[in-house]
Amino acid sequence: MLGFGLFDFGVLGSLEYFNGVAKHLHDKFGAQVLTTKVPPIGSVQERGRKLADQIVAAFDSHERVHILAHSMGGLDARWAMKNVPGFAVRVKTLVAIGTPHRGSPVADAIRGGNPALLRHIPLPIVAQLRINQAALNDLATDHREAPDVDDPQLKYRYVVGDLSQPNAHCSHAFRAIQAIFGVRSANDGVVTVDSATRGGTVNSDLTWPVDHAGEIGWNLDRPIPAAFPLADHSHFARYDDVIALL
Repeated sequence: MLGFGLFDFGVLGSLEYFNGVAKHLHDKFGAQVLTTKVPPIGSVQERGRKLADQIVAAFDSHERVHILAHSMGGLDARWAMKNVPGFAVRVKTLVAIGTPHRGSPVADAIRGGNPALLRHIPLPIVAQLRINQAALNDLATDHREAPDVDDPQLKYRYVVGDLSQPNAHCSHAFRAIQAIFGVRSANDGVVTVDSATRGGTVNSDLTWPVDHAGEIGWNLDRPIPAAFPLADHSHFARYDDVIALL
């Protein structure tokens, strides 16, 4: 199944959060793929419960699932596996892709309310985050809602984006975010490698030379859905590498 990050849109017309990934995994590997839908800016607790409910409802009780979760979705899954009774036994692997396990400096900057920084963020996003402070707090570097200790019965895999890699691609949008919010150490434009590897306490299983949107198959300089002509499908090979980890 596929789990989403903050401001996910799941499927919106021809747009998919994981750009064409579900169809690719089904066509190439015969995978049964569930695309979950959680509150776009809910807290980790709210989103984690919704995530668990959808997985439990979609699969037979004897089936164990592989969760591929991007960004905040990885926090949702880790929280659900720890706190929702009976859910962890339904999970075989969690693949956390670009997940801010130790928060993001971007969330810190928004929470701090610096007007010079906030004016670069679309007003509706700022307004929604301020209304739903729980989501913003869950993404701050000084907050830990997801558990710090992994369940020894489960398999965890960590995928990070690192724009310091050779020939890495970073869209203009994420270059601006790096500059505006001072995301300076190795990062994917929003999440540092240190955060994605839980403060360096776990190793990255895969390191991708793409920004935060590129991790789910979107080039924000040229945002073409995978189903359209001339679309870039290079991210499919990266997800083939994810399948090899399961």
